[in-house]
Amino acid sequence: MNDRGSMTPIIGVILFVGIVMLAVTVEIGRWATTARTAMAAADAGARSGAAALDTSFAYDGRIVLNPMQAKSRAEASALSHPAPTIVRANARATQDEVCVTVTAEFVAGIGRVFGLDDRIVAVTSCAAPRTG
Repeated sequence: MNDRGSMTPIIGVILFVGIVMLAVTVEIGRWATTARTAMAAADAGARSGAAALDTSFAYDGRIVLNPMQAKSRAEASALSHPAPTIVRANARATQDEVCVTVTAEFVAGIGRVFGLDDRIVAVTSCAAPRTG
């Protein structure tokens, strides 16, 4: 009985599975980085928008947002975040809070070989002015 070379196919399969697992792990990490970057941009936009106070209510002792200014500041701040994958930022504001939705594009790399496609990542962050 000659078993010479019988390990070659097994090692080949193990290497292939290892490479596939590594590629999927790298793609998941890149996707998570895209989501984290988009979340940071949304947070920055929401905080910036929450600082746009309507001073006409200050004498009444109320902290109220200027919705138009909050929306404008929030979108500008989110879009100025240093992230190349951010596609757009949409904000909505009331007198009580501002919410920013940031959309970023995840471009698949080596994962395309294994069937992973480009994805759109959308995250939302809200902030409200507070005393303190």
